[in-house]
Amino acid sequence: MIRRAVITTVHPYDRGVVVGSHHIARVLARRGWKVLLMTDPASLAHVSAMPFNKRAARRVREAYHGMVEVEPNLTTLTPFTLLPLSGKIGAGSPAILRSWPNATIPPLHASLAASGFESPDLMIFDGAICYPLRDMLKPAKTVLRLFDFPDGTNVLPSALSQQERQLASECDIVAISARKLEPIAREWNARDIVLVQNGVDPSHFSPPTPLPEEYKAIKPPRVVYMGAIAAWIDQAMMAEVAARLPHVSFVWIGPGKLTVGSQLPNVHVLGPRAYADLPSYLQHARVGVIPFNMAEHADLVNAVNPLKLYEYAASGLSIVSSPTQEIRRIGGPVRLAEGTGDFVAAITEALAKPESKAVLAEFADRATWDRRVEALLERLGLTG
Repeated sequence: MIRRAVITTVHPYDRGVVVGSHHIARVLARRGWKVLLMTDPASLAHVSAMPFNKRAARRVREAYHGMVEVEPNLTTLTPFTLLPLSGKIGAGSPAILRSWPNATIPPLHASLAASGFESPDLMIFDGAICYPLRDMLKPAKTVLRLFDFPDGTNVLPSALSQQERQLASECDIVAISARKLEPIAREWNARDIVLVQNGVDPSHFSPPTPLPEEYKAIKPPRVVYMGAIAAWIDQAMMAEVAARLPHVSFVWIGPGKLTVGSQLPNVHVLGPRAYADLPSYLQHARVGVIPFNMAEHADLVNAVNPLKLYEYAASGLSIVSSPTQEIRRIGGPVRLAEGTGDFVAAITEALAKPESKAVLAEFADRATWDRRVEALLERLGLTG
């Protein structure tokens, strides 16, 4: 008997940002499950924003294409609803949040039933937008993934926040990515709480890759940051570090804007790169950094289980990170540094005495997505 899973996420598949829900979908598909990865819906609000918002235009185009098989056993879908479900417009309305699946083109329930995704064995929610599908599809098992600490950086509309709390209390499991998130899950009356950390696919990051063309103009040694360039990243500190290490090239890869330090000659801002290309950018650097802004975003960063930690390790990079509670708990081959002086010293040491490739590989192998998914399936009773 073929098992089926529906996984919902705000992040479209293969758009340069590959998140946990994508990895879980891939693992299940490789195990022979039929998997539907459903992005939060496009709506009339997205249509109206198309002329001046590229993200809205992409969301509408994805909805237009309907179900697309992107890998064996893995299908993606962005539904389209006639209701204005976008940002605070619809996410602030309990009525719209509850009813958007009943106003879709084509009718969502009929499409999912025809594709075999009614009554799936498993449904995983990355948030609460798709909460109404729980009653519509009646999955056998349900999981809410909780991986963000609500510190005020990204404030959900109250209606959506309340819907997420309700979903947490109704799912079989709330899967937290960091221990600091456990009190939130308990406050939301979770039935069962399971730690499911982020992970890595070593087969993607460890095989040797050629030097990226862009790196030919960026002299070694290279120190790389990979990920969102957001408020919780300490740009000011890293600018000071770069200024004190002028012989080192600092490479920034990911979405967002570097507002401090980009004018320095040894700082190189490349922007987002495709997931398929990331191994080459990491393997041809020497150190991977995780410079969290602990002074202004302590609650948030202490609850982050960073994907990049495992991906740096799988790529063979020495790692220097801010000493967050979660990274201290994880342990492993990482140099902890707090403040400019510590980062300068740790990077200098990592360049002089790189971490053992074998130790890094062993750490990554203990943190594979296959292991993470297997543990979750065992807790759900879905391994047989």
